Amino acid sequence: MHQLQEYVIPLVGLDPAMTLVYRQEYAKTIGSHEVPTVLLPQEWLANTLPQSQIVKDADPYQFLPHSTEKTHEPSIVGLWQQVYERMELKLSV
Repeated sequence: MHQLQEYVIPLVGLDPAMTLVYRQEYAKTIGSHEVPTVLLPQEWLANTLPQSQIVKDADPYQFLPHSTEKTHEPSIVGLWQQVYERMELKLSV
């Protein structure tokens, strides 16, 4: 993991449970200074996706967050709504 951080590119974990393991458990085991930052997709998108001029979609999208995400990082689930808002789309969590 430490070698990956040397590439200076964002590391994005697609599976919420494993991503949170990288953040929490690996940091406890090998030390927080050795573990690179691994972002959930919505964190990465919320920071990199520009405001879009896409035409609004009439129907809202539905999102069912991963159980690990909901219990360990509940505030992060709201980032999905921000990502969709940037594309002028509605998301129901």
